[in-house]
Amino acid sequence: MATLHCFHRRPIILVAILAAFAAAIESQPNTNMVPFSCSSIRTTTCSATLYHITTAANTTPQQVAADYSVSPSQLKPIAHLDRQDLLVTVPCACQGVNGTVAYFYDTHYAVKTGDTFANVSAEVYSGQAWPTGDEARRFIAGKSVTMNLLCGCSAGEDVVTYTVQDGDTLFGVATMLASDVKGIQRLNGKLLGNSSDFIDVGEVLFVPVTINNGTLLG
Repeated sequence: MATLHCFHRRPIILVAILAAFAAAIESQPNTNMVPFSCSSIRTTTCSATLYHITTAANTTPQQVAADYSVSPSQLKPIAHLDRQDLLVTVPCACQGVNGTVAYFYDTHYAVKTGDTFANVSAEVYSGQAWPTGDEARRFIAGKSVTMNLLCGCSAGEDVVTYTVQDGDTLFGVATMLASDVKGIQRLNGKLLGNSSDFIDVGEVLFVPVTINNGTLLG
């Protein structure tokens, strides 16, 4: 059996990872993000989970809750390497965004001077925001903009939207989120393709978790 591991092009730290997220989502289509299609699925809404990477832009749970338009009670801490990240529970719905019909969670962000869609997605929303095509027009300081965050619905499972970080392996991600490698490969075949033993920094994966399994969601 092949060893599951993360393919690295060069050593990288968190700041560089976030820069990679930003560069990857400057234009569409983005090969690091394949939306969870809902066009042929009867389930139109569900409760889903977004994996939030803690950065200098969002240092407190209160700030994260505000950025995601949720209550602090919808946040759950999770350890990753030497950092404490957060799981954010959100209502996920099937809708169309920029010609793509998929599952999204919509939140609102107050634009600050110097903000761009790519940087906000990378630093505030872990690279999980889907472009709408008119970011340059919408991102004006002082305005509130809608950020469409990728999520997913699957019968009998909670789907966690997870952005691959430096040092990750499929097995490690599965273990951390109480999932399994085959389940991750099943939901991400279009992204992983024939190289399903490899994951790369910045890829956005959908991780299936059995609902109420007592480990992740409790």
